[in-house]
Amino acid sequence: MNYSQTLTKLIDRHDLPFGEMRELMQHIMGGQITHAQVAA
Repeated sequence: MNYSQTLTKLIDRHDLPFGEMRELMQHIMGGQITHAQVAA
């Protein structure tokens, strides 16, 4: 899974509150967490 696919899947999730999704996206873009960690 590449970077854009990871972000798309994260956005498509409707079970995450907006603030949590935004925080995860910031961590992904900052390189603080990996795609595999997001998938988990």
